[in-house]
Amino acid sequence: MVLEYANNGNLRDYLKGKFDSLRWENKIQMALDITCGLKCLHSKNIIHRDLHSKNILVSDGKLLIADFGLSKQITEATSNSKANSIGIIEYVEPQCLKSVRNAHSFYKKDQRSDIYSLGVLLWEITSGRPPFHNTEERDWLGYHIYHSDLRENPIEDTPLEYSRLYQKCWDGDPEKRPDIDQVYDDIFSQFNEEFIKRRMKEEKIRYFEYSEFNNIKIIGDGVVNKAEAYDKNQVALKCFIQKKSPAFKEKFIENLVKQLKLLYTVSRHEYINSFFGISNDNISYFMVFEYANDGNLRDYLKEKLNILQWENKIRMALDITCGLKHLHSMNIIHRNLHSKNILVNNGRLLIADTEAIPKFGIPKIKDEKKHKLTDNRIEIIGYIDPQCLKDINYKRDKKSDIYSLSVLLWEITSGRPPFSNISQKEGSLRDDIGHKNLREKPVDGTPLEYQQLYEKCWDIDPGKRPDVDQVYNEILSQFNEELIERKMKKEDVRYFEYSEFNKVEKIEGGHGVVNKAETNKKQVALKYLVGTKISKFEEKAIENLAKQLKYFCTVSCHYNINNFLGISKDDIAYVVVLEYTNNGNLRDFLKENFGSLQWENKIRMALDITRGLKYLHSKNIIHKNLHSNNILVDDDKLLIADFGLLRPATSNSKGNIIGNIGYIDSQCCKDICHKSDKKSDIYSLGVLLWEITSGHPPFYNISQKGDSLYDDIGHKNLREKPIDGTPLEYQQLYEKCWDGDPGKRPNANQVYNEILSQANTEDTHEKHEDSLVTSNSNNFNDLEYQQLFEKCWDDVPGKRPDDIHEKHEDSLVISNRNNFNDLHKQSGQPDLCIENKETSNSLCIESDFMLSKNQNQIMFN
Repeated sequence: MVLEYANNGNLRDYLKGKFDSLRWENKIQMALDITCGLKCLHSKNIIHRDLHSKNILVSDGKLLIADFGLSKQITEATSNSKANSIGIIEYVEPQCLKSVRNAHSFYKKDQRSDIYSLGVLLWEITSGRPPFHNTEERDWLGYHIYHSDLRENPIEDTPLEYSRLYQKCWDGDPEKRPDIDQVYDDIFSQFNEEFIKRRMKEEKIRYFEYSEFNNIKIIGDGVVNKAEAYDKNQVALKCFIQKKSPAFKEKFIENLVKQLKLLYTVSRHEYINSFFGISNDNISYFMVFEYANDGNLRDYLKEKLNILQWENKIRMALDITCGLKHLHSMNIIHRNLHSKNILVNNGRLLIADTEAIPKFGIPKIKDEKKHKLTDNRIEIIGYIDPQCLKDINYKRDKKSDIYSLSVLLWEITSGRPPFSNISQKEGSLRDDIGHKNLREKPVDGTPLEYQQLYEKCWDIDPGKRPDVDQVYNEILSQFNEELIERKMKKEDVRYFEYSEFNKVEKIEGGHGVVNKAETNKKQVALKYLVGTKISKFEEKAIENLAKQLKYFCTVSCHYNINNFLGISKDDIAYVVVLEYTNNGNLRDFLKENFGSLQWENKIRMALDITRGLKYLHSKNIIHKNLHSNNILVDDDKLLIADFGLLRPATSNSKGNIIGNIGYIDSQCCKDICHKSDKKSDIYSLGVLLWEITSGHPPFYNISQKGDSLYDDIGHKNLREKPIDGTPLEYQQLYEKCWDGDPGKRPNANQVYNEILSQANTEDTHEKHEDSLVTSNSNNFNDLEYQQLFEKCWDDVPGKRPDDIHEKHEDSLVISNRNNFNDLHKQSGQPDLCIENKETSNSLCIESDFMLSKNQNQIMFN
């Protein structure tokens, strides 16, 4: 007979030479090889009769059954006993040994005899040696095997399921032994589990032992369990395949592992149902997911719709769109978006349905009796791209997901699935959606922009549907607008509709993006905020922004601070509404008017700037960016602007730094990590005081590069030279302010008092500063003032006074820059410039400003 040559010899010798290098996965593979071969023989009704490790051959690591059928005629060369006629005693079932010793008994071998021998081989694979290899008394051994149930002891560290299996196989009662199919299924399941565990470990996907879970409860349709993990967090266990499924092949497992790895990567997103890993019980494999404690979106809307505000609904729309945006960015198409696979966890929406993220090819549970589909097909049809309804061969793409998204956007406004209130049959509904363009009607009260968006998304022509980035940006814009308006209202910050402005024109030569506009016949400046076209929504950031705007509204009620009036939004971004100053900034003003200025004008300008800075410092506000471009000129007074929020929307940051080096604290020039403080503002003030005497910015006429100038200012104490004719006391004051040692610089109060002394005048504005930050009720004790304020908050704008500044200047400093007919509060007592007594925690809004915890100072970048 010509047979295949096995280049690794027989199993007994192979184990003897290789056992120490074998891992468990190798051993379970060997067990599977033998069992698979025996399964083939038994399926052909062939009984081997003489299975042992010398007629299991090894070829390139694969085990092959040999000698089947002939072995009953072959005896071991060294055996002379009567028992040799039945095979090698150690592998022979007890019934045969008993019949040999009893001349009147005859036992016919069958398939269960092979199972006994297989059980011994399974043990041998774990031990690396043949059974009872140290026993020389053959008759004694045979007697004790059948009479005393003598068997080898399990090897330490053998998996319990495996040892139980071979112990069943070598049971003394043939009827209690499993058949070959049962053995195969059990070993195959153990093999898969071991293989999957190893592959999961290699791909860094967590494999949970099922014993780690407790309080397991069936939820939903029975395919999903709710459980508690070892860390007390709740998880969902979703069954995706049974351990004995015929689909379980090595190629399938490799594909599964790749898909699970992708799923693990994809689900690392705030709005995708998080995939944690896999686990298995005795029957099935489970994927372990984040548990959504509010169920699915359909049920959530059914229960909660009546209490949801529009801001809740727009947030839900944003959650879903954000999750889909993430999927599409990874070129993953969901294919099955509907409200039952949108989950809700603590109010946050998560895209789920892992059979579609991505499309696995994992067989669904086929036990229809236990796991019936609960989705009504009529309900699901409403989410399907009409192109698919018209053509069953249509290949779904991202635009198909956009269609489904649009239906979800509508459902959020209605609280019910599409077409749930009609009685059409499936075929009729398919035709109406696909061919007659049937769609749900908009729900009353839906904002027009939102309605127009989902109608674009469910357009019959996929080419006309927006992509997910466009949908996201539009919903984000609507969400931010809704949120900001609500937060501003809560903080009593005026929100202007942009339509209130007319005669809008760009201000030439301004610093940053600034428009001049008119509202209620009053001129205002509209300045674009940096970062307000927000790429992602952060409610906390917007909430903090609103609080800070309220505070700035209060702080800006000062004679020498540019008045902040409120906030608005055009088609591009958010803008702050500021008092308009008709003479531009100080740098341009000096350039045009310097020749006509007298000393008394210059000292008053110095007094205005210092008074404004003194006020900011009294409120623990550090400006950090004082220079002549953000000192504004309005008629005959100077106003400090740009403190904190008002960064230029379009500017070359490097160019600005170089242009403003002359105003930067020399300590910052020496050390870029130096933390600016009030003394840094004093340095900048010193430079401004010099600039008022020179008419031009510092170092404007030198050609040094930025780094060189930094070094000269920081390390060589470079400063501008005094201008001829400058009073000595004034020169000495600004030289103290820009001293290289911050400790030698005066504070804002000292500078103010010195300039006031030099001006030899009384500051009438200083007298009224306290009235700007105290409760209005304390300032008006007589009937005249009470009547005045009642007129100010009159519901009819035409009955409100135009100007109260001149008549009541002794008691209240409110310049005509505050006179907007409807700027007062609509109800309750007016809140004009009341000091904010509250302190806030450290925060940062779009890297524009933060509130220091240590000094309770607002420090602006």
